[in-house]
Amino acid sequence: MLSRFALKAASAVPQQQKVSILFRVMSSSTKPVEAAASSSAPVKKSEGGDKQIKRYPHDSPERDFVNYPPPTQREEGGKLRVGFLPEEWFQAFYNKTGVTGPYILFWGGLLTAISKEYYVSWIDTAHVLSTIALVMIVHKMYGHKIKASLEKKYQKAVADLKAGDEAHMKEVNENIATAELLKNLPEVNKFVHEAKRENVFLQLEAAYRARLAQVNAEVKKRLDYQVAVQGIYKRLEREQAIQYILSEVNKALGPAQEKEAFQSGVNQLKALSKKYAGAI
Repeated sequence: MLSRFALKAASAVPQQQKVSILFRVMSSSTKPVEAAASSSAPVKKSEGGDKQIKRYPHDSPERDFVNYPPPTQREEGGKLRVGFLPEEWFQAFYNKTGVTGPYILFWGGLLTAISKEYYVSWIDTAHVLSTIALVMIVHKMYGHKIKASLEKKYQKAVADLKAGDEAHMKEVNENIATAELLKNLPEVNKFVHEAKRENVFLQLEAAYRARLAQVNAEVKKRLDYQVAVQGIYKRLEREQAIQYILSEVNKALGPAQEKEAFQSGVNQLKALSKKYAGAI
């Protein structure tokens, strides 16, 4: 009876659901993304419109991100049945056994384990059942609060990671800009070396002219000294000659000649005074 009911339920499943579970899993994880015409674009939006595919440095330019996007980790878990069984397990059974297949497997397996004494009910069975019930009650009552708290921590951690990535990318971009500026360093060094060379030449020229001025001053001093020495020699010779002539003249003249010369001079002065006395 159960098998007939399972067959009817399986036939009641829509035709589009009768697809291989492997194909549906692969197709759901590799849905084509809405992107630009070129598959080598660095960023492409998915069907949701709010997610983007991140391109890594090791990705080749010709990689097809449209049909083969990189795998991503889901941020939230899937739907659960009975609080802990994934929905995908039930969907996998629907295509083979119908909607009652998972429940028949679970309860049938439990009854088989109890009837065949694979599982023997003991004193700790009540503890296990009560623990499971307690966990489920806590999950129903406080699960959403715990989820909200963990979600806040998760968002904070993601924001910190993104901030770290942005800071690192900013630093990398600054390093790239610095490296781009250093590309022109050889050309700039040519002008710097030329300016330094010109500066050295100017310093050498200034030192050369200073040495020339110093040599000129020293030579002028020496020539002025020689001129002064020659002037002193000539002055001394002239003074000596005058003194010699005067001394010789004084020696040649006697006392009588000096008296006559003196008297002659006095007579000439008297004659001149008489001559010009009326004019004065």
